[in-house]
Amino acid sequence: MLSDHQIATRARRQYGLLTLADITEAGGTRANASYRVRVGRWVRLRRGVYAIAGQPLGWEANLLADVLAGPEGTVASHRSAAQLWTLDGSRRGRPEVSVPRHRRPTGLAGVVHESTDMDLAAPTVRQGIPVTGIHRTLLDVSIRVSPERFEQMADDALRRFLVQWPDLYETLVRHSRRGRDGCGTFRALLDRRYGDRVVPDSVFERKVINLLADAGLAPPTLQHRVAGVAAHDIRLDLAWPEALVGVELQSKKYHLNSVSFDADKARLNRLRNLGWDMYEYTWRHYCDAADEIVEQLTTALARRSVSDSA
Repeated sequence: MLSDHQIATRARRQYGLLTLADITEAGGTRANASYRVRVGRWVRLRRGVYAIAGQPLGWEANLLADVLAGPEGTVASHRSAAQLWTLDGSRRGRPEVSVPRHRRPTGLAGVVHESTDMDLAAPTVRQGIPVTGIHRTLLDVSIRVSPERFEQMADDALRRFLVQWPDLYETLVRHSRRGRDGCGTFRALLDRRYGDRVVPDSVFERKVINLLADAGLAPPTLQHRVAGVAAHDIRLDLAWPEALVGVELQSKKYHLNSVSFDADKARLNRLRNLGWDMYEYTWRHYCDAADEIVEQLTTALARRSVSDSA
């Protein structure tokens, strides 16, 4: 039997809304829902989404109704997401939601965005509504508002420690590698406001590791101590010891000086004499040519694998 108490409790948590799944969980059926709509106790808002009659429905309820009526994985996004994150400069408007590509639903009240990279959306819940993560929200909204408004939102997120500059760069790199276009405003702000400032080595290392993991490369060994050069105590930022492939991540803080400039060259020569295939990358290289990093290391590892099996 349909539990009205259970239904009422669920509705209170969802701005007065119910779904068929809620009704089934409470012991009801689609026929029960149709009957209550027919007698005026409920109102059908979207396909499979109902509201308790007489309950005022605000902006949040209408946005959540579109999310609940969408396919699995639907989230509030773009300007609606910015509003849920309460970013400075955000405005309430027509609901905006994102859905997986080729799964566009019908009968929604707001704007529907189809996405091929929903796996990068990092969804969370804000104000009881599934929504894109803050980094994806900023990327999405950057193509829907003016550059001035976007900068206002980004500044607010930074002030509240919701984001950090290097993580915004990682967001740009990961989405650009998936073919996402329309990121010009996002990139322009990052380059103008952040540019080539010193990035902590640990942050730089983490970004490159994430990049390689996304590309499906075998995880490298971190801070690998190279055998055969104990007197010099050479450690590599990233290494695949079996393949003798190594990576040095060159930050301005530790490498842009005369001592490091000379020492780095001698260090690389010793490594190459030991058979290591070495690659050096800067923060700017990561930001502007991430695919090249992936391609070079993929080729190097494949080449060493073929060589070892020969």
